[in-house]
Amino acid sequence: GFDAAVNAVQAGQADAIMAGMTKTKEREKVFTMSDTYYDTKVVIATTKSHKISKYDQLTGKTVGVKNGTAAQRFLETIKDKYGFTIKTFDTGDLMNNSLSAGAIDAMMDDKPV
Repeated sequence: GFDAAVNAVQAGQADAIMAGMTKTKEREKVFTMSDTYYDTKVVIATTKSHKISKYDQLTGKTVGVKNGTAAQRFLETIKDKYGFTIKTFDTGDLMNNSLSAGAIDAMMDDKPV
């Protein structure tokens, strides 16, 4: 996953991360970053029983997100305004399974290209 890729570069086991790494000021302190070549969009998913279509419907809910993604950064900026809790996951499979099992109410992820 994302954390493993970052750890591999920091440990000298890899030379670069080629995809899925959003440029941030914090990361520029640690890594040499290329010019941005893609603007990430995010999507939210829920089970049919939740039918969440607006951010204000997330109040009191738990929203899953993969660690280190643009979706995570976005959720961090709006969680207090809309009153929801964020639960981070290392992989999309774990997040999807948690949504299916009812452990989270919704999930947000970077939109596939």
